[in-house]
Amino acid sequence: MTPDVIDGAIALIDDDTRSIRVSSPGGSGVDAIRLSEQMIARNLRLDVVDICASACAHFLFLPAPAVSVEDQSVVLLHHTDFALVSAAEASGLKATAETQRRAERQRAFFVARGLPIALLTDAFVRTEPVCIGQTPDQRLFAMTRLRTHMPTVDMVNNIRAAAVDGYWPKNAAEAGPIVETFAPEAVPLVYGGEGLIGVESLPSLPICDETHGAGSRMGG
Repeated sequence: MTPDVIDGAIALIDDDTRSIRVSSPGGSGVDAIRLSEQMIARNLRLDVVDICASACAHFLFLPAPAVSVEDQSVVLLHHTDFALVSAAEASGLKATAETQRRAERQRAFFVARGLPIALLTDAFVRTEPVCIGQTPDQRLFAMTRLRTHMPTVDMVNNIRAAAVDGYWPKNAAEAGPIVETFAPEAVPLVYGGEGLIGVESLPSLPICDETHGAGSRMGG
């Protein structure tokens, strides 16, 4: 989900559009929000084909007026800029102004849609962060033991305004092979879990160094 892709999708929406079909492993959260706002304004359904992960899951799937998931397709939550900025602040790091702007855009969008802010940090904590750091150009990144989170359909239906229509894997064993087919970089994943883990439960992470080489890296 790049700015150009989102611009192209928005340009195709007209008065006859009833749904948006998406297959995306992720991308820019703030650009996904731009498309999401158009979908909400026009009451469009989101149809998931194969995979909707990270920015697609957080900012298109969760807020969409209606959603349909095709057979053998998955929805995966990942990290957000809001989670990275919150974790960085808890560990004494300062995000760039641009990253802070993206994080605030995500938070404000969830508030406007009546979605729990904890959704912006929940997946990050569930993927078991090991450390957080910054590149020489001040970009934040984190190392995690797991890569993505797939909630149960019951958890999603408790959050969304309208229930999910279509397919949803019942466990990690069912979801895993699908994820490996369409987004092998999204495994290992964690499935299910109770409640939502908010920003107040973010651990104070050590700063990444050469001793934190194992795991998956996520950046923002």
